[in-house]
Amino acid sequence: MSKIILVGVIIASIVLGILWARSRYTVFKITLTSPVLRPATLAGTVITRSGSAAGVRVSLIPQPENKYDLPVVQTNSDANGDFSFPKVFPAYYRLVATAPGDSGSTKSAEMNIALTEGEQKKVNLNLDGALNQP
Repeated sequence: MSKIILVGVIIASIVLGILWARSRYTVFKITLTSPVLRPATLAGTVITRSGSAAGVRVSLIPQPENKYDLPVVQTNSDANGDFSFPKVFPAYYRLVATAPGDSGSTKSAEMNIALTEGEQKKVNLNLDGALNQP
């Protein structure tokens, strides 16, 4: 019986010690947060004189003035010439579309793009050399 009382006294001493220590010292809670940017979306259509261009390689290339080490992102245009880059980090990019041309040559179109936080931008890329604008 005395062993049970002794164990009870030890447990009560530990609990009281913890409560006393908590009441004597102030605990500071520091939370570090980083800003969360909403991603941008870039979509568009690759076009030619004959209409849309399917299967064209479209690359989104981060520009050197960006503060972040961003990867090059690539996709292919679908049967309608449409392409999309969902959830892109807001930054400066070069958008390049490349397709095989006549006699083994390559056709390409490119433009500079600035994507801002949460922006949904739509562009057309003309493989026939017309001015490409966002």
